[in-house]
Amino acid sequence: MDGGPLTVQDSANTVHIALFERAPQPNRATIALRTSAAGLHNWFTHLQASGLRVEIEDHEVSFSIYFSDPDGNPYEITTYEHAAFAAAR
Repeated sequence: MDGGPLTVQDSANTVHIALFERAPQPNRATIALRTSAAGLHNWFTHLQASGLRVEIEDHEVSFSIYFSDPDGNPYEITTYEHAAFAAAR
């Protein structure tokens, strides 16, 4: 209702799924994941070592990395541990 995604999470607050409403496009169903600052750093290092083009975006309250798999399907991994990730960069 506030313009953001529909977010579903488990009762332990460990799994979050965000659903974004967009116009239909081929291969545009973005998978968005949330992780810790250390987890985002590990993902970034792993994906770059795999040869994928990875972009980092500083959203001021969070950091996200964006990449696509070899079939062109887009992914986003985000941490809300902004200060910790910024310090580790």
